[in-house]
Amino acid sequence: MSRDEEKNVYADSATLNYGPYDFTLLFTKSSRDINNDGQYVDSQIKQAEIRMSPQLGKAIYTMLEEAIEKYENQFGEIPNILKKAQQQNNE
Repeated sequence: MSRDEEKNVYADSATLNYGPYDFTLLFTKSSRDINNDGQYVDSQIKQAEIRMSPQLGKAIYTMLEEAIEKYENQFGEIPNILKKAQQQNNE
């Protein structure tokens, strides 16, 4: 892939789906617009969808786990927003 074909994106949300043969990560970005009535409307804009083999999924998991451990050792613990959301839903 040439530099001209590269696409850099920012995402603030991700969902994960999987089946017996692949993992699919969908990255989205939050957006807030004003509709015709002048009210704010929140939406998610698809940034990228990445499908991969289970083997690559596990390799990425391992790389992220190691990188997060190093990051937290240097900068402090990263809040786990997924656990917080799950706790709020159980209350």
